[in-house]
Amino acid sequence: MYPEPRTAARALKVLTVPRAVWGPGIARFKPGLEPDPHVVGRILADHRIESSFVDPYDFPWNPFRGRDSLLQSIDPVRSFRILLKERAADIIVAAGEGGALLPLLLRGPFRFKAPIALWDIGFGSRWRLRQRILQPWFPGPTPYSF
Repeated sequence: MYPEPRTAARALKVLTVPRAVWGPGIARFKPGLEPDPHVVGRILADHRIESSFVDPYDFPWNPFRGRDSLLQSIDPVRSFRILLKERAADIIVAAGEGGALLPLLLRGPFRFKAPIALWDIGFGSRWRLRQRILQPWFPGPTPYSF
């Protein structure tokens, strides 16, 4: 159930949790007409790093779909999928604080071991909800703390 220890024989598994949908844009990629969205994955694979992502779900599975990116990324079904089905990941990289909120809060009861890294955090936001979400992980004052 838990990931096997990483050895030279096993690649590092990275799961990215984007704040918005990535899949359709990647699927529509036209070589030569736009930057290749697969280039980062190929570079990581050359270094024995497997990368994947889990997009936010559509409404009604995600009640916040179509709202602000912070709210949209707080996706309860996606969070449970990560906690229950993505246990082999060595690290979770959440783009923004919303995608990390529920997995971080529920990691104890689900005995989820993978570290969760936050990428592109909205420290400069004056939005009280964003500040409240950041408070447990960054308790010190931010420029717009209340």
